[in-house]
Amino acid sequence: MPWVDWIYIIPMIVSTVHEREATLKEASKRFRNIILVGMSVSGKSTFGKSYAAFSNRYFLDFDKYFEFTTKKKISEVFAKEGEESFRAMESKVLRRLEKKHNHVIAMGGGTLLSEENFDFARKLGLIVLITACDETLASRIWNEQNLKKPQRPLFIECHTYQETLTKVKSLFEQRKDSYEKAYIHLNSDFGSIDNLKLQLGFYEQKSAQKEQFIKQKTGHNNKRPSHVNNYNQKTKEITV
Repeated sequence: MPWVDWIYIIPMIVSTVHEREATLKEASKRFRNIILVGMSVSGKSTFGKSYAAFSNRYFLDFDKYFEFTTKKKISEVFAKEGEESFRAMESKVLRRLEKKHNHVIAMGGGTLLSEENFDFARKLGLIVLITACDETLASRIWNEQNLKKPQRPLFIECHTYQETLTKVKSLFEQRKDSYEKAYIHLNSDFGSIDNLKLQLGFYEQKSAQKEQFIKQKTGHNNKRPSHVNNYNQKTKEITV
């Protein structure tokens, strides 16, 4: 193809991509809230801030919300009162989100491990798991420690990369069953933030389209849970 033709074709391609992204943005508020779960440093906050801006929602970091609400540092609660006491406090703070709307909420790594907390979060919105491989997580946590950042309470006893990796694997095994109940799984190892953002936006768009189709067919506005209609829990595939 003559190079001159590309002068006209490339702007058309760019324009089409931008139009597609704009359409997804418009549809990306199908759910009351987006609830992000996953291991520490999996990318929940990074993705959450980006997706909140993309879908015109507010972003809430639950760990920071916990500290603001209780006036206590998480690391101090762990050190002085233990994990069990922290989890009890965490559950109480979680209930304060009951009236939140239009948010992307990045949960703590263990916030939704209990059945009660997971069921509560299910009512808040669409639960999305952000994943990364064990080695990626361990490297990020170990690098934080090398940079003298505040240590994460559950990794305070890890003094080498190998110990950190072992702890990551152990925690994931404990949490795997809870994490797998999330409706959507996004792997931050194999996709850029922009790519993951478009995947979730596409899911919200399809959910909105299916609900509209149901309304037209049935002639009423009864809402059906779109995550059940559109998502195969076994295959992790979106259906329309």
